[in-house]
Amino acid sequence: MAEIEASVPPVRQLEARGEVPNRIVDEAGLRDDLERFIAEAATPAEYAAQARIGQRMGFFPAGTDLAAVQLELLGDQVLGYYDDDRKEMTVVQRGGAFGPLERVTLAHETTHALQDQHFDLDTLDQEDLTNGDRSLARTALVEGDASLLTQQWALGNLTLEELLAITKSALDPAQTDVLARVPRLVSRQLEFPYAEGLTFATDLYGRGGWAAVDAAYKEPPNSTEQVLHPEKYVAREAPIDVAATVRPKDLGKGWKRAWVDTMGELAMSVWLEPTAGIATAQAVAAGWGGDRVVMLEGPDDTWLIDWPTAWDTPADADAFAAAATVRASDLGSAATVSHTPGSTEVRVRIASDGELLRAPTP
Repeated sequence: MAEIEASVPPVRQLEARGEVPNRIVDEAGLRDDLERFIAEAATPAEYAAQARIGQRMGFFPAGTDLAAVQLELLGDQVLGYYDDDRKEMTVVQRGGAFGPLERVTLAHETTHALQDQHFDLDTLDQEDLTNGDRSLARTALVEGDASLLTQQWALGNLTLEELLAITKSALDPAQTDVLARVPRLVSRQLEFPYAEGLTFATDLYGRGGWAAVDAAYKEPPNSTEQVLHPEKYVAREAPIDVAATVRPKDLGKGWKRAWVDTMGELAMSVWLEPTAGIATAQAVAAGWGGDRVVMLEGPDDTWLIDWPTAWDTPADADAFAAAATVRASDLGSAATVSHTPGSTEVRVRIASDGELLRAPTP
């Protein structure tokens, strides 16, 4: 482990600024840590509210327990992690040998320690529950950077046989089955920082080497759109500020705001997939400019989801309005899509009953 940790800084071109304590855990130790991470990420009430809005929007099946889903998914996928709160490194050892998979995992996680020492990962706001899209984009910078390092490190430190063994492990049917069982949004949000994050970091690297990647921590991406389309990040195409304007008092006594978030291009695409198909959903979502979704809950299990969105051009808004109308009609709840041709704004509403769809918009 010490040899691997010493070999990473020259490749990443960041000097190590201190020693990082190491620990090795088995699967039971991993589960204990994951339960702690999940409990720290959100409260039970926040997980429950996120599950309810996900179910009502059609992202999750009824009865989804998000904390349990994450525990199952991460318990099968995680091989190691750097804890930026405790400033320590953990490697999960499932077999008897410290093999190539454990070695590349340690190289990847050592990069996170270097990132933290140089750029302070706590400042990136990666756990802002009110703007999940921005948080996911910034996680993609962190993981994409480490994934690019992992590629470069592996090519210089592993044999062809070891590289093939890592590739084979990625095709493990058990892991594929777990990904297939979880809701599509959850699996995409897990994959995105590594897959699209790698493409994003590679683009930056191609423009200016590691110095360009380093510079991104001073101006991190603010949307999954910027990660999916690196040219928009380079052009500093910022998300359009969209306000969630419906207030509990507009709906009457006993109403409260239960959830507010920004969905972003990635989640928008996943939302459209069941009726539009993946290719069309991605094409439509590429015109995303901004959004803000709010869920309000009232007496007797009444609820309203108000989702104003903004698009790059009127044509983009037209395309989303058409696709969203089909998707909304497939949800099994009262829903409406409001759009004026020629406008760049589209508002989606989903509610427990049709009367709530006519709630005033201040």
